Amino acid sequence: MINCAALRDVGLLDDGFFLYFEETDWCVRARQRGWTVGLVPSLGFVHTGAYSTSQEYLKNLRHYCASLVRFYGKHRGRAAQVVAQLALACEAVAAVPYLAILGWLKPSHRHMAHERMEWLLTLIATVRVARYTADD
Repeated sequence: MINCAALRDVGLLDDGFFLYFEETDWCVRARQRGWTVGLVPSLGFVHTGAYSTSQEYLKNLRHYCASLVRFYGKHRGRAAQVVAQLALACEAVAAVPYLAILGWLKPSHRHMAHERMEWLLTLIATVRVARYTADD
């Protein structure tokens, strides 16, 4: 639930984000403008007709990483953006040898290991190009 005055003051969701971090960005902007952001645990909703994000894992991973990097660049500056990029890249690079060994030692896990390595390489490529600029 959003107060109409807050929506007029803060503006709409930033369409530079896709699928991830739009509401987080909006809440940060609202707080920066003096609005109180809260959580109502008893409030819920049902999202009907949605296409599961798990069905396109690699594509959504790219969106998540790009949005994460954009969020840090927008709200914490270029240095924090670079740190976020490096953290994501390090996580991906560190996991590749583990997955390669897992796939080699446990043939039953080979398909999963190969799939995970594919998304990790996608993550590395995404992190390399994602960047928020003041023009966005």
